Amino acid sequence: MEIRLERKQDNRWYICYVTEFTYTTTPFGQESTYAIDFDFSRGLGYQLGMRQEPIAAYGPLYSLWQRNFCRYHSHDVYQCKTRIEEA
Repeated sequence: MEIRLERKQDNRWYICYVTEFTYTTTPFGQESTYAIDFDFSRGLGYQLGMRQEPIAAYGPLYSLWQRNFCRYHSHDVYQCKTRIEEA
């Protein structure tokens, strides 16, 4: 999973995107691919096996994802790593 935050000119942090990855099997072996992608900076959402749509269509899925993420995080399921990129 990857979550990108950016600080804007108003000095506040904004979520650019949330991407959850999965492994899929291809004729060439297994590879990592997007399972779910909420791209707030472009206003698009994506779910594996579906087409990209306006993010508003993904409201219920995002709510479910957010609840599950928070619950798992509270049980220390995730190992969080932070990386700062220079502009």
